[in-house]
Amino acid sequence: MTPFMIPMKIKRLSVIAGLILFPITIFGQTTGEIHQFHNQEFQQKLIQGIGKVGLWGPVRQKILGVAVLDLTPIVPKLAMLNGDDLFYAASIPKLAILWGLFKRIELGEIPLTKELLDEARKMMSISSNESATFLYKLVGPRFILDLLLSPPFKFYDPKNGGGIWIGKEYGKGSAIMRDPVGNYAHAATAVQIVRFYYLFDRGDLVPLPLKPYMEQALNKPELIHKFVKGLQSIAPHADLLRKSGSWGNMHADSALISHDGKKYIIVAWMNHIQGYLWLEDIVKMVDGIVERAILPPVGPNPFDRKTQK
Repeated sequence: MTPFMIPMKIKRLSVIAGLILFPITIFGQTTGEIHQFHNQEFQQKLIQGIGKVGLWGPVRQKILGVAVLDLTPIVPKLAMLNGDDLFYAASIPKLAILWGLFKRIELGEIPLTKELLDEARKMMSISSNESATFLYKLVGPRFILDLLLSPPFKFYDPKNGGGIWIGKEYGKGSAIMRDPVGNYAHAATAVQIVRFYYLFDRGDLVPLPLKPYMEQALNKPELIHKFVKGLQSIAPHADLLRKSGSWGNMHADSALISHDGKKYIIVAWMNHIQGYLWLEDIVKMVDGIVERAILPPVGPNPFDRKTQK
């Protein structure tokens, strides 16, 4: 029996795992760099699409960011606008808590239980702050930051504008450590969130036996707004792995979406009181510029003797 399959009930913890605040030196190469996939034709489609939904003003004002990675072709295609800009990401960095939980399960330091899966599901599907804070303290703030900062992933790199950061519980507590670029307690760049989904989909973040459990927390989102609401009108049967976030005027969403021969990752944020409505339009526009895979025609198999007369 593998360490992460040991059944055991874990009670709620109220004490943060030992957190030692000292500088982290980052060495080594990163894996899954996605800027190499930037595609000029796809970029032009995104630019034109943003213009059609009337959002060039927010892009120029840098209150809107979008990054899209089309996974439909053999070689992915990346397009983005303000994709490397750091923004206050609200609940989206809960993705890092989820990843940290499964890394510690992988290491045999936390057992996989139904109770933990339920907490993870609530943290992602309804964005429960109570569940997020419980898991954040259980996994350990320092452990999570080490994951985000260290190679080979480096989801946060201060030398390259930042990235995914979580330095505070999702409650009234004070920030333990703010990010050194934007001074945010919860931060992200759209392109690093895209990269997170890309590496997860590729099977690089956790061992394959654990991947379905992470998917269980992310799929079938229960908050019907932003990307989810936007897709309901054009692809209600789409499969989504998704995490959204909002705080004040900041609205953001992120998802790995697949339907009808399409597969793509989209992350968008907008610092505007009605940003959540614009995110509905953005996902519909992006879905339109992602081309379907050319699927083989459905018909009888010519090599099947039963179909031969």
